[in-house]
Amino acid sequence: MDARISVEADRAGPRCDLAFHALPRPALIVSRAGLVLGCNAALRQRIDPPARPDPGAPCLLEALFRGRSDRLLDDIKAAATGNRLTLTPRHPCEGAKRLQSFEVCPLRDGTVIAPQFLLVEAPGSTLDTVFTSLNLRLREANERAARARELNRRLKEKHAELERFSHAAAHDLKAPLRSIANCLSFLEEDLGHDLPEDSREDLAIASRAAGRLERLISDLLQLARTDTVELAREPVAVADAMAEVQELLAAQVTETGATIRIEGDPGMVEAEPVLFRQLLQNLVSNALKYRAPDRAPEILLRRVPGAPDRLQLQDNGTGFENERKERIFAPFQRLVPHGQIEGSGLGLATCQAICRRHGWQMDATGDPGRGAMFEIIGV
Repeated sequence: MDARISVEADRAGPRCDLAFHALPRPALIVSRAGLVLGCNAALRQRIDPPARPDPGAPCLLEALFRGRSDRLLDDIKAAATGNRLTLTPRHPCEGAKRLQSFEVCPLRDGTVIAPQFLLVEAPGSTLDTVFTSLNLRLREANERAARARELNRRLKEKHAELERFSHAAAHDLKAPLRSIANCLSFLEEDLGHDLPEDSREDLAIASRAAGRLERLISDLLQLARTDTVELAREPVAVADAMAEVQELLAAQVTETGATIRIEGDPGMVEAEPVLFRQLLQNLVSNALKYRAPDRAPEILLRRVPGAPDRLQLQDNGTGFENERKERIFAPFQRLVPHGQIEGSGLGLATCQAICRRHGWQMDATGDPGRGAMFEIIGV
């Protein structure tokens, strides 16, 4: 008797006798607690159990077969009513079957509840083997799906936790920044005329830096929100969304003398309304920032002729070299020296994230000195 996976007859009880070990087909005895009390020689030729500190002690079902012991035991109890049971050896011997089909017989000792179960390999047809294999694969697929659902639930919890943290962190960072900006403003109002020119310039630099940092925090929060906000799509009129953007950016449009036109009817999109408006706002704001120094900005929004699933926003600004266009969608990446143009460097990265959340794509084409064109594909 192999002491690695079986126990001596006095441990397994009187049922684990010579007749059991002489069975020509693989067999094992399992207790109602899910312990393997004995394995015959035929089964020991099929499976290779892991080493244990006490090889003579009963082992759990999951040490020999794939699956959790409690679920395997439930299957054994169900099969004891006349069904067959298929088990997958955890460590099959070389050349052994991957699947083992067993007939289950309860071993009673006069009590109503059987204390043990005898599992003997069932002689199955090819069709039985095929169905058994399909059932096993279905079971494994269901278990994988259950694990995926659990991981998805945990991921949603982490996203919600991250969003709460982002809002709290943004508030905690903005509050002292506002205090700093207010103090700098008070200093400039109260002492500005009495300070030397260099000191006034230092105050102005500090005020601008505080403003940039506050905008950066807001933009980072907006970028994080694109990945955590619930994507509740609804029909959105593109022209109406652009009208809202023009109202939000009215001061910048007036200051730069910009013209914003919509060619034809851009129709509707299925989108989360706030995120779609943010997408258009960032694109228009980008066009206003990167305007040409010798002309007023002209911005055109339209559906691409011959490609109704594409929205196109074109400007007449500074443009860019197409070889470097991948950089413009990366966070904090700029194609101009830092400080030359105000901004956090997150606007187009946020646009890319919004498109990705909706299953769209974003592309850009630049013409240095003449302008840029951004396309939302699949909208």
